Amino acid sequence: MPAAVGGKPVPSEPSKLKEPTYCAECGAKKFEYEAKGMCCSNGDIKLAFNEYPEELIRLFTARDKESLHFQKISRLYNNLLSCSSLGGTFGSKTLKGIFVFKTQGQAYHNLPDLIPMDSIPTYLQLYFYDAQHERENRLGLFPNLKEEIITLLMGLMDDNPYGKFFRSLKEIEVTQDTRIVLKTDPGHDQRVYNAPTSDEVAVLWPDNTVIQENADRHIIAY
Repeated sequence: MPAAVGGKPVPSEPSKLKEPTYCAECGAKKFEYEAKGMCCSNGDIKLAFNEYPEELIRLFTARDKESLHFQKISRLYNNLLSCSSLGGTFGSKTLKGIFVFKTQGQAYHNLPDLIPMDSIPTYLQLYFYDAQHERENRLGLFPNLKEEIITLLMGLMDDNPYGKFFRSLKEIEVTQDTRIVLKTDPGHDQRVYNAPTSDEVAVLWPDNTVIQENADRHIIAY
């Protein structure tokens, strides 16, 4: 209800909140009228913090030539290390100078075939296919990237559980009949976020090539 209708004078200047306070348990900034325990339930909820490698912090925050180059096209470096691409019904175009990206229906992670169809590895294939030339293959996809930064990021992926898993595939012979089945457990509450660990990824190597129909939910990459 407008102030004039409610019998109150119309304000002549913007309202100002009081200085924020900070939660004594988790350090969250609390603005005026925010409930006392809305951030961490008065210490009952422990927030998890990710530790970032010093090399990555430098690339994102430093002002040297190499870091400025990385900050300008960091999304391209991220795409270079991605294991999957975006799948779904989508399109893009430029309208009156404004770039528009549209998607319709369900969006999902699109995993490529295990064996490159055109001999050019992409996404997860880069981790194990022709692994002796992984750096050269990645640089060949985006020649405007810097080799030294690619080398640094590849080293950081050595500690990533998914990077470890896909790199382990180079120790086995991958053929057209090879399948990777990432088995999930839908019995757990999927609304609860759990930080991924390498122990949570189960890989099945079937002896035959026949896919059995069942009610379980799987992710299969060929």
